[in-house]
Amino acid sequence: MTKLQIIGAFRKSEDGAILVFVAVALSVMIGMAALAFDFGRVTTTQAELQSFADNVALAAAGELDGKIDSITRATNAAANMISDTQTFGVRNRDQTLSGEADYQLFFYSEPPNMETEPAQPAQLLDPADPASALVAAFVRVVVDDHEVDTPLAAATASLVGNAYRFGTVSAEAVAGFTLIACDITPMFICLPQPSLNLSAGQMVKMVSQGGGNDQWGPGNFGFLEANSVLGIDPAGACASAPAGQEDACALAASQAVSMCFSQRGVETSPGLSVGNMIAGFNTRFDRYDASSGQFQNDNKYDVDNFAAAPNVLDGWITQAQGDNCTSVPAPEYEVDGVIDPTATVGLPLDDCFENGGCSGGRIGDGDFSAGLQKYLTVNYGADFSAETPAGIPAWFPTTGTRQDIYNAEIANQSALEAILSAGGKAETSLPGCQPPSTGAANPRRRVIVTAGIDCVTYQSQLNGGSGVIPVTSFVEIFLVRPSESDGTGADAVIWGEVVGTIDSGTGGLGVGGILHDVVQLYR
Repeated sequence: MTKLQIIGAFRKSEDGAILVFVAVALSVMIGMAALAFDFGRVTTTQAELQSFADNVALAAAGELDGKIDSITRATNAAANMISDTQTFGVRNRDQTLSGEADYQLFFYSEPPNMETEPAQPAQLLDPADPASALVAAFVRVVVDDHEVDTPLAAATASLVGNAYRFGTVSAEAVAGFTLIACDITPMFICLPQPSLNLSAGQMVKMVSQGGGNDQWGPGNFGFLEANSVLGIDPAGACASAPAGQEDACALAASQAVSMCFSQRGVETSPGLSVGNMIAGFNTRFDRYDASSGQFQNDNKYDVDNFAAAPNVLDGWITQAQGDNCTSVPAPEYEVDGVIDPTATVGLPLDDCFENGGCSGGRIGDGDFSAGLQKYLTVNYGADFSAETPAGIPAWFPTTGTRQDIYNAEIANQSALEAILSAGGKAETSLPGCQPPSTGAANPRRRVIVTAGIDCVTYQSQLNGGSGVIPVTSFVEIFLVRPSESDGTGADAVIWGEVVGTIDSGTGGLGVGGILHDVVQLYR
């Protein structure tokens, strides 16, 4: 075969032609696999960094409770509580993610704009300024850039003679915190200075503020504004309340009214009359005077929404007269040495209120031992003349709180009624004006949850009757006696025993209102 023939045969031969296509296809498949490998490394690192950013933001936001050390605690929580791993990032070769070396924190009073913050910090707070901790509600976490090895990019850069560039990824997250309290009494109380704290068992003489430029001090109370978003539930107890009387209705209601308030800030509501506030609170004591008469036996209201407490032994004689009720004070126990056996008295106040030794005249110390002796003597006929007192039922909690006494009397109400009847008392512990229907009796009817605030710091907002004021803690209070006028008609007085406080550090007590710790990611 000639040379030309050999060349011709080679040109016509199809042997091995598939190898060309295999080579091309293999190159494409290898390239695609390498591309997927590079892309997978980048997206995996991105997901790891985003998870880390989210967790850091949530940990930090959970400490932003409006207290003076909130930013410090938020920074420490982020640094000490959260650690994670990253698989492919070149930064941090040990693959750990933890501490401030991997991220930056920025604090805000309003949700930041992710497109401009922190480059143009409209609401960016200075962590070194103590005032920032009081308003910091949101935190932005910016995780530092991490470079990722990308083999395909490296190979391609080598082939074309360019410098190799790592893939770069980062992550950001924004989280915020607040404590929301729902179905609470729409009122606030000024906490004692400088502790801003009330202890369980303490008694507080809560006095309404006369208004104007009067100074707000410990024990003063006022009312909160219920706005259209966090306000009266249209399906709740006060759905039928006349316009302008929703707040007064909420004071009287025994069932949920769905008023929600944020620990981040509440607005005060001036203008509720002394008479209306006293009347609203006293429905709990089977008294339906003045404006609260609308809640008694009214077809437009569910009567159980405004029923009295199951135990109303309070030193007042209440009697139903048709569709109305009358309430008069029980007779004095002793007048000029003469004992009236029909007399009764309400639960005792702290002894310091009787002897003038209470702090500021409004904050008690929880000691009511002398008053308890009188309570047992007058209502139960107990005898303290001997070394060992006589006539005290075995079920009576002589070392408990006033709320313990109230609950024990409910649990043993038949025995209590027998004692009152045998003593010829004019008052009964059973509500007669508007008792709850069978099975609807609520022992917590005489418990309120109110917002405790720092009235000294926010004096100007209170006097102005407007502005947002942060809540130091929500305070649960047991109503010891009916509300009353201060004697001049200018202010109302509410006698309450502190059950406990609820704040972001303790969480909900599971009593009174419904408390929600709301910590969430916004971006």
